[in-house]
Amino acid sequence: MKKIVSENEKYKHISMETAEVIGEMANVGMPKEDEKGEYNVCKAIMEIREEGREEGRLLLLVSMVQDGEITLETAAKRLDISVEEFQKKMNRK
Repeated sequence: MKKIVSENEKYKHISMETAEVIGEMANVGMPKEDEKGEYNVCKAIMEIREEGREEGRLLLLVSMVQDGEITLETAAKRLDISVEEFQKKMNRK
């Protein structure tokens, strides 16, 4: 999919309406529009994948803290955030 959308110019520039439909159907936020009012699908896909990776890392670290495998400090350090920020993220899960 990445290859298709990155090599085909028509996927790099879609309208705001199309981006909103994709965002609603996939239940994801689309990146901001460019100066032409268009959206880049390839960029959106890459951002969505990265958000998923970050969410997975957070869930794993929360689980490890809850199981006593690592400390809050270690988990926060692995995400390069403060302990307080990690605790806030833990409470949202």
